[in-house]
Amino acid sequence: MSEVIKALILLITGLLVGFGFYKLALRQIKVRCEKLPYLAEDYSPNLLKPRAVIICWEIAFALLFALCAFVAGNPLQIIYYLICISCIINISMVDLSIRRIPNELLLALLVSRLAYILLNWAVYHVNPKEELILSAIGIVCGFVLYTIPARFGTAIGSGDIKLSAVIGFLLGVVGYIQAMLIMAAIMLIYLIYLLATKKGNGKSYAPMGPALAAGALASLIYPALSGSIKLF
Repeated sequence: MSEVIKALILLITGLLVGFGFYKLALRQIKVRCEKLPYLAEDYSPNLLKPRAVIICWEIAFALLFALCAFVAGNPLQIIYYLICISCIINISMVDLSIRRIPNELLLALLVSRLAYILLNWAVYHVNPKEELILSAIGIVCGFVLYTIPARFGTAIGSGDIKLSAVIGFLLGVVGYIQAMLIMAAIMLIYLIYLLATKKGNGKSYAPMGPALAAGALASLIYPALSGSIKLF
């Protein structure tokens, strides 16, 4: 099967899966607002409901799914990428809406990573030792780098810390560094926007979850730094 045909199939799959995850995100937001009514007052629980957001959501799923036909090396990797893309987009948009990160999707990402490493070993005979070590270092780095600023009063929530740790586990230490660099660039652009429009300054609160998620997706699909560290 040619890559173009695979891309078309994945594009259609992205539209279908994206709609399912869109409904899931709405459900997650609704349940959390029912349990914690102040979320609906303090944040934007209706952020995902405008038609323009739905269209952008579907386009993002379709294009990212289609891109996997060209960047993934085998069917197992395609499936792994699709799971990661779906969960990361969902997490970032729920976080942007109500500043809450769904723990169930963080767990799904952790399980998916472990399953991918083990299945890669069983099916393609890829030694899992290096991937497991790099993922273990990544999860520690992700946890520590977000925990230390939080201890000194920086506005970093527990959800951000957990997301950072999971991203470190998914990408390994090298991919995590790349994701952090991309996140920093996004946050810098946002700061410039705040200053240019006089809507805020360096002390203004900005949700880091979506920026980190964007960095994670970019690093997952295009690991520019991969191969720069070898343990064995």
